[in-house]
Amino acid sequence: MEVKWFTIDLIRPILLRLEKQAWEANQKRDIGFYRKYFTHDALVISPYGVFDRQTFLNNLSRKTQSFQSFSIEQPRVMALGENCASISYKAVVQALRSGKSYTFSVFASTVYLKAGDDWRAIIHQQTPAG
Repeated sequence: MEVKWFTIDLIRPILLRLEKQAWEANQKRDIGFYRKYFTHDALVISPYGVFDRQTFLNNLSRKTQSFQSFSIEQPRVMALGENCASISYKAVVQALRSGKSYTFSVFASTVYLKAGDDWRAIIHQQTPAG
């Protein structure tokens, strides 16, 4: 079987745009975005646990923390196969909880699968950046 690899230069801006849209959707608690963004069998791994797609959507609707702004630093994209790629980066987030502003950083990675013309997230992982 011949594997047709895509070029990193081609998918880097696509995956970076999707990551930014995901953070913006999180800010807005946009469940509709995440229904399209995640595959049906997606997993989200964070310091709070491992969640399937539906549990993540339920948690997002009850979220008490509000993101004011975010930045994505040093993104790295890697091809994992013909229809699979990942992006890893550091995110710096300015947030608001109980009326108090604070900043936190995470190392994040998302694995995407290509479905037709769309890239959909199957795994998203965050680790505190210390």
